[in-house]
Amino acid sequence: MASLSTLLLAEDTGPGPATGAVAAAVTQPTCAENTSPKPGNFAKGIEMAVVQQPIRSRVCGFSVTDRRPVLPPPVIRVDGFACENVCSLIMMVSLWSPDGAKNVSYSTRCNAPFEYKLKRLRTDTGLREYSVTPTDSYAKSLIMMGQLTSLAHPVLDMDEKEGLFFVFPEVAIRSAGRYRMRFDLYKMPSPMETGCGILASVFSNVFQAYPPREFPGIVEPTPLSRKFVKQGVDMRLKD
Repeated sequence: MASLSTLLLAEDTGPGPATGAVAAAVTQPTCAENTSPKPGNFAKGIEMAVVQQPIRSRVCGFSVTDRRPVLPPPVIRVDGFACENVCSLIMMVSLWSPDGAKNVSYSTRCNAPFEYKLKRLRTDTGLREYSVTPTDSYAKSLIMMGQLTSLAHPVLDMDEKEGLFFVFPEVAIRSAGRYRMRFDLYKMPSPMETGCGILASVFSNVFQAYPPREFPGIVEPTPLSRKFVKQGVDMRLKD
């Protein structure tokens, strides 16, 4: 399999995936679940808000044809950028515990999802450069599947005001439980730039992923989803 990316390893200070069980028990929300964690806006003048919250989903299987997207599709609004200057922006989504303390996007019970091979040691910085290749168990380790990145959509909102929105219509969950989503905004560097840090982050409300027999049914398409589809945003509406 071709190399997925090149990684420069330094000290890892970010939160890692959860160990042990990846799905919380299906219980009523606690006080902590009703209080949304706020990772913060790291770049001055940038604000993010989840304007369409995920509510529920039916767990999906391993097959690509068995994707059960989280409904309604999460929609995040970003303020602080001119709508004509957004080509370099990208947003990524990950799956977190209800209290926002653990990244549970994939299970650690299976074998290591990536294989690291040392390419060279950079004498100028002391960093080791590795090639990173997914292993055969990578796909089986994923708890969150589907389209996990989104580009910017400069479209009109329900008040006919132009805004910058990121949409996640194809995100599926493979393990029943209660979760939050975390959305991280990045600006891709130009050829003359280096680094790609997080500009801002925001958590969704807690939502439920149900086993098939307990799934209460799909959520009707929202007026916001219909509004975006009319403007060309790729979202599947299920009535």
